[in-house]
Amino acid sequence: ECVNKALVEQFVLLITTDIDDVDNIMSDIYKAEILRSKNEVSKTSDKVVEQQQKWKYKIVLLDDMDEQLEMLKEEMNLLFENETRYDVQIFSCKKSIEVILESHNMDVDVYVLDVARKPSHRWQTKEFDYFGYDLYKQIVTEKPNALVKSKFYIFSRLPITTVRQEFEGADVECLQKQTHSNAEMARRVKKYIDTLFDRESKSLQEYLTNK
Repeated sequence: ECVNKALVEQFVLLITTDIDDVDNIMSDIYKAEILRSKNEVSKTSDKVVEQQQKWKYKIVLLDDMDEQLEMLKEEMNLLFENETRYDVQIFSCKKSIEVILESHNMDVDVYVLDVARKPSHRWQTKEFDYFGYDLYKQIVTEKPNALVKSKFYIFSRLPITTVRQEFEGADVECLQKQTHSNAEMARRVKKYIDTLFDRESKSLQEYLTNK
């Protein structure tokens, strides 16, 4: 682009000047365009950093056991505390209705839900106020972007197929309590948030570059 710009400027000078011998301005124009291009890249980079510093990711946790909820929240906080590229807010809920309330006026990036409650039958997963598909349906009805943006991580003692049926249509990752620890849960959520950030950062950079 810089070479083309220099050629154009030189050509314009040739055809608009009465004399046959014109100054060779290509070198000066080329150097000026290179400098301008570097400044534009620097400005774009600064804009990206400025936008990134404003980004916040929100995670909603659900578990009716105080101890389990606090342990999971502590793992999340430990994992995200040294992250300097973005901020994370974590909201803990003991009841499913609290998930709805926490989600109502804000975009949530990840839901971490314990939908097991130690059931012996599938129908027992619905013994609380909102649960399984009922909870998911209300979230996506009030916040349609949950389908696109949010991921549902499901802690469960139920069979995976049962949980997937309960959350049919959602972006769900099902995890068995017996095989996945709180630390593993937190790492999976961190990996997902990192993926979101990298994708959104790239999109922002492309937008600012082409603007």
